Amino acid sequence: MKGDRLLKFLEKEGLLNQTVTELPLDLKEICDDKQLAKKLSEKLGIPLFSISKGILSSLVLLFDSVKFSEIPLSKWIEAGSFPVEVSEKRVCVAVFNPFDLEWKNFLEFEIGSRVEVVVASYSHVKTVHAARDRNDFDFELPDEKKTEIIKEEAPVDSNNHEAAPIVKLVDKILRESIERHASDIHISPEQDGSPVRIRVDGLLQLLLTIPSGFHPAVVSRIKLLGGMDIAEKRRPQDGRLRVKAGNSTKDLRLSTVPTQYGENLVIRVLGGEFQSIHFDSLGMPDEIQSRLKTMLKGTSRVVLVTGPTGSGKSSTLYAALQYKNDGSHNIITIEDPVEYRLQGITQIQVNSKVELGFAEGLRSVLRQDPDVIMVGEIRDSETASIAMQVAQTGHLVLSTLHTNSAPAAITRLIDMGVPGFVVAASLGGILAQRLVRKLCTCNKAAECDQCHGTGFAGRTAVYSILEITDEIREAIHNNLPEHEIEKLARSHGYISLQEAGTELLKKGVTTKDELIRVLGDLPKLDLKTEEKKPLKKTKLLLVEDDPDTRWIMNEVFKEQLFDVTLAENGLEGVQKVYEELPDVIVADLMMPKMSGLELVQKLKSDPRTDKIPILILTAAGTEENEVLSFGHGVDDFVAKGSDIKILLARVQRLVSMKQGSGREA
Repeated sequence: MKGDRLLKFLEKEGLLNQTVTELPLDLKEICDDKQLAKKLSEKLGIPLFSISKGILSSLVLLFDSVKFSEIPLSKWIEAGSFPVEVSEKRVCVAVFNPFDLEWKNFLEFEIGSRVEVVVASYSHVKTVHAARDRNDFDFELPDEKKTEIIKEEAPVDSNNHEAAPIVKLVDKILRESIERHASDIHISPEQDGSPVRIRVDGLLQLLLTIPSGFHPAVVSRIKLLGGMDIAEKRRPQDGRLRVKAGNSTKDLRLSTVPTQYGENLVIRVLGGEFQSIHFDSLGMPDEIQSRLKTMLKGTSRVVLVTGPTGSGKSSTLYAALQYKNDGSHNIITIEDPVEYRLQGITQIQVNSKVELGFAEGLRSVLRQDPDVIMVGEIRDSETASIAMQVAQTGHLVLSTLHTNSAPAAITRLIDMGVPGFVVAASLGGILAQRLVRKLCTCNKAAECDQCHGTGFAGRTAVYSILEITDEIREAIHNNLPEHEIEKLARSHGYISLQEAGTELLKKGVTTKDELIRVLGDLPKLDLKTEEKKPLKKTKLLLVEDDPDTRWIMNEVFKEQLFDVTLAENGLEGVQKVYEELPDVIVADLMMPKMSGLELVQKLKSDPRTDKIPILILTAAGTEENEVLSFGHGVDDFVAKGSDIKILLARVQRLVSMKQGSGREA
């Protein structure tokens, strides 16, 4: 390495930690390497390059690009350098010593192209070299975690899709996607690379980016495994693959379409073998379970599950099949695709190539003596009509429909051409549902293994069930409009998806923004209780840093006719106290700028505010925190997640005690 000029620069900038005469192998021995990289970038006007999360895999692959394939790793290590970008228009490398012009000249001579240089810290250079030396893509993913491809090995093609780095990269994409519980994998070619995005809990997130030159090889590798024609890149193709990652076996459905920059590949991750799905595992409330089971006990009826794609309809249908799968029923399904394999149930995959669709499958299975028939989806008028007719011949038919609400399913069937009297006679019940993300317990920690810094981990369903009573059956028969049917249903306990979602919000399961994202605008909270409302508006100060909790509590107290003032942290809360002099204070325990206990101490030590009752509301409702709170002079303590009635009763008690104390005085 040419280190003389770099040493002079270190000495001039005052970055040397010790006196040296030559550049040592480990730069960290004599200076702060990250500070040095920043200084070099600023002084020389050279861009600074940093390794961000998810980019290491892409950098390692660049060593094996066509331009650099003849340059051994030892040369890169000797020069303290690594490739950053390789394309037809641009070649860029990172170096920790930009004074080493011999290395730049060597590269330009070897590859026959102009090379641009950026500055990287010495530690980042070593990180990339170590990853390439191990032929690894991510230090967080040990080599022993391997994705096993469950299929006969296909012959090796002459294309470079079988190169070791490509095989390892595909293995990483599939393995990490499965480990993160992704439902879909998107590999989309773009001009400057191919982002690999995975859909987790309904939303896409970036997994890594494949350099543009490697996209064809990655797609060819996956197409080969999926039994697709790797030579055909001009028309859409479908394939399938079964993989095992750890203890998890998954069926993958592959789909490619040609685009401007190459083939776009989408992989649907299905369940494989799955025997434990049931209503409880779905998080279905007991009341919904009870009403749905009542619908499933009858025959000569159609039970529908409605919602958009990705709302969990298939899982609910599988749980219903498991409920009916007691050995006394012949159960047959017609699906596209078969998402879970269930023992004791005959499952048929639709196949357009042999003209086996949902309608044709329905006609065929009637000769198989079924008791229960599950049709994956009612997509057209023919399937809808046949399903209704099959139900009237003594069968229980389960299916799905794409509608926004349960009452809308009735309108949809009639719009498909099914007569109202047939819908009235055949329909047994409708369950509408959506999936919303659940809050993670980590409070959005960046290093959380569960949520990866998103603040959400897993999803839960929001349900709205419509039972077809005699009154509703008559309304359908008489072609009453949708809103009239909903009005009748409410007298039998029907609630909308938005109302059901609000109940999850009250319990702290999810957030207002998440519900609005999935369900649209929410109704005003209806929080009627048996407690007496104050005869006049009592001034209440709510001090809460979490916006969702603040919104919920504000609606709760306004519904009870409190005059509510809001504060977003403890310090602001103290200021509001002296401005408003509230009758009662509800404050969070853990808050920025000033905690709930610090707020209590300040107010209780001031004669002007020491008589204002204070209730601490906290998610950390432990005995230790409760004892600590009362020791600081708190008047009451309620854990978040407690029933709303308990919170209101405690606040009313504090208000009554203060009013009684005032009268006695």
